[in-house]
Amino acid sequence: MNENEFTGTIAGSVRWVYNRRYCFFRANQLPFVLKTSARNRRRFRSAMMGLCRLDGMMHLLSDREREIMSNVFMIKEAIYSSSIDSDSPSIDELLWPRGLEQKGRSVQDVSNYIEALRYASSDSSGSRKITSFTISELHKRLMNTEEGRKNSPGELRVEQNFIGKKGDTLETARFVPADPISLPGLMENLMKYINTSMDEPLYKIALAHYQFEIIHPMRDGNGRMGRLLTSAMMFSEGMMTYAAVPISEYLYEHKEEYLNDLFNVSAKDDFDSWFALFLDSVSAQTERSIRLINNIISLRNKMLDGENIISRKAVIDSLFDNPYVTVSEIMKTTGLTRPGALKLISAMIRDGILEEVSGRQRGRVYLANAIRRAEYGK
Repeated sequence: MNENEFTGTIAGSVRWVYNRRYCFFRANQLPFVLKTSARNRRRFRSAMMGLCRLDGMMHLLSDREREIMSNVFMIKEAIYSSSIDSDSPSIDELLWPRGLEQKGRSVQDVSNYIEALRYASSDSSGSRKITSFTISELHKRLMNTEEGRKNSPGELRVEQNFIGKKGDTLETARFVPADPISLPGLMENLMKYINTSMDEPLYKIALAHYQFEIIHPMRDGNGRMGRLLTSAMMFSEGMMTYAAVPISEYLYEHKEEYLNDLFNVSAKDDFDSWFALFLDSVSAQTERSIRLINNIISLRNKMLDGENIISRKAVIDSLFDNPYVTVSEIMKTTGLTRPGALKLISAMIRDGILEEVSGRQRGRVYLANAIRRAEYGK
């Protein structure tokens, strides 16, 4: 880490270890005394209005429609957030019926992310206050793989880590976050800020996201955890009731800018650039999500309209949860025998609803491509 790059003083300061082998960034505690630009104040208002529109639109949907849309949003958020930090499976690899192919570690990582998002959106206790326990539980769900369980799930790290490219060391990494001894105090301060600050909610979320990423408190999974915290805070702040906004799609599309903006908050106290990117991601994704709701619900209504065969109607509806389907899944959904399920599939292929995509005789997989395109694009 190059000490000379760090000229700011608001977010923290550079410190050296006792033998001066490497330096690290000691974050200051929240809140920071900041002034936001007039342009970003307009962005805050615009982003907040977009969230209100999206949540209001979700409120008007039926329970089943909300279930479909929440599932789509969570899958998109999980895929794109995971892709920011490492290689991630494609949508098709994630949706491909389980058991028919060997699922790799990356697919399990994304599935874990979805499970963590579900936990973040739950309110079984009657309170959405975010605590150290919340962070621990999110991290445990995220790291629930054989490899992940080696990285102290749910616990603060007790050793120094760094942010850099493959092959970097503590001496050569672009950024070395807080030393382990300062983590408990920094995390306690972060939780206090999240739960007691009267700052404008999106301003608070943007600062909390930055602070978590720069503290980098866990051994692994910090990038994904910071974005999970953003989703959790949108629920805890009452901005979203039904679904996580997939802002990671926008952050992934602007990955280099995203990582540089976080770095420049620490290095140059450039909060305005980070606020601008974060707010643009919220505004862009709420607009995309509203269009997505209109397209998917319109397609579902069109496909179900006039259907009078109960089993066929049930299959079409289930395809909005996962457009890939097998004979056994159709049998489970409808209660049909295997010959009956095969007959139904043949009729749906003839009508252009399904197509066979596995190219094999046994364990065939069928795809409702119109639904696949409507939900996740190409």
